[in-house]
Amino acid sequence: MKRNFLNIILVIVLAALSVFVGYHISQKTNSAEGETTATKQAVTEKEGERILLAEDKDRDFRFYGVGSKLVLVHSDREFEYDDVLSAGVNLDKPVLWVLDVNRDGTEELLLQVGETTVNDEVYHSVYGFTYYSTDSSDGYKITAMNESSVSNLFDRLIQVQMTQDESCPKNCLFAMSSVYDAIKFNRETGIPEDNYYYMFKAAQDKDGKYMTLLNWNRDKVECKLPDKKSNRVEIVIPVIISYKETKETHNAGYITFGLYITPDGTLGILGKSMEFVAYKEYGLYKYNFKDGEDKAWKSTVNNSNSTIPRDKVIDFIQYNDIDFTAEVVTDNFARHDGDLNALASITADENCIRLTAKPGCSFSKSLVENSQYSINLYSNSENAVNTFDISYTSSIEEDGDGNEVLRINYDKKYRQSVMKQIAVNFGVK
Repeated sequence: MKRNFLNIILVIVLAALSVFVGYHISQKTNSAEGETTATKQAVTEKEGERILLAEDKDRDFRFYGVGSKLVLVHSDREFEYDDVLSAGVNLDKPVLWVLDVNRDGTEELLLQVGETTVNDEVYHSVYGFTYYSTDSSDGYKITAMNESSVSNLFDRLIQVQMTQDESCPKNCLFAMSSVYDAIKFNRETGIPEDNYYYMFKAAQDKDGKYMTLLNWNRDKVECKLPDKKSNRVEIVIPVIISYKETKETHNAGYITFGLYITPDGTLGILGKSMEFVAYKEYGLYKYNFKDGEDKAWKSTVNNSNSTIPRDKVIDFIQYNDIDFTAEVVTDNFARHDGDLNALASITADENCIRLTAKPGCSFSKSLVENSQYSINLYSNSENAVNTFDISYTSSIEEDGDGNEVLRINYDKKYRQSVMKQIAVNFGVK
């Protein structure tokens, strides 16, 4: 009886143990299956098989990257574009615009992504997407705006000519127009007769001589979305200048313009958007040669202080905010620092500025020989005040009374109306 009871207990224990082990194995298996599923999902996201690049939640547009493939998702539809993305897609945060850049009443999609780096600077590509619909299909046509497509567009539509002023080799002119228009030059001045020209200063050799223009080339092209207020895709093309006297090249500035996309996905250049911008060290005042450049004018600032200074060698002058639009002005030069009070007057005309010394005073010859002077013209633009040194050559002369006169010639003729804010420097640039 006792043995039977033990057998019964053993059977019950074994049965319970079997249920427990079965339940434990079942739970472990289910848990393992859940972990495997989660792991697979995590690996999918981690490996980047589909990485979210940018989205516009309000309009329900999302862009994903899958290797070099770009995927556009809108509502429940997907559109795939092969061989679009480069390895540099994530060098910078992608930017998505949904805007009517063509101003045709239909919004376009614009996606800016990283392309590559040059000297630690990130360069971008922009892709435009225009909606199309036919009897058989609809979708979004992709238009690439990158170095290749923009360079081809520029070469196809724009002609560029560069010239150098023979009378003043400091002045280089960069003329651009449509290939369907002719760039006309004035035979006497060599200046383009239309408004499609810009100016930059020629580079100088070690002796300060302006070098001879040879040709130009473009550097790495940048395509970007600057800000939504501009409502355009902006292109920047660096301009590299070569000179006959040296193998060294100079980055003088850049060409910039806006792009638009037609409804069929064709690229175009926005009208009146193209310009050349010189870097500060190569900047020249862009002069309108059409109106009144030959009109003679004269303006004089007389020194009301007649005392002769003890130091009669003139080697430092900084005279700012001169207004040469008046015929005659009087100022007390003694209230200014430096050697300004050693001058009797300063006279400006369309060609040059003359600094007349007081009796017995003279200019430092070494400063004149080393071109240590400048005539700065200040010009207000929309965002800043630009400074242009309009001086070119100089010489020391004498007036009718035998007093020294330092003549500083301009790099070209200037109308009186633009000479409102001038600074004259000697002994300092």
